[in-house]
Amino acid sequence: MIFTGTLTMRSHKVKTSRQLGLSAVRLALDKKAFNPVLLDVRPWRTLMDYILVVSAQSTKQAQTISTHIKDHIKKENKHPLSIEG
Repeated sequence: MIFTGTLTMRSHKVKTSRQLGLSAVRLALDKKAFNPVLLDVRPWRTLMDYILVVSAQSTKQAQTISTHIKDHIKKENKHPLSIEG
């Protein structure tokens, strides 16, 4: 999942892209993802700040992790720039 910029929450608190990325890591770990890597690509990319890469034991588990993260991010009125895999 790719997250960009500084994000505003419904509660009007500002959540940075780093905080959002770390939240996504915690959500992935809730669904038993392993080897999470949150890559800081700010020095090289203007479109995104972080890329989250996680591993799963099966395709079904990977889909569950992705759905879990998307659902929680959507509750904050945010949307990932893209989802791969």
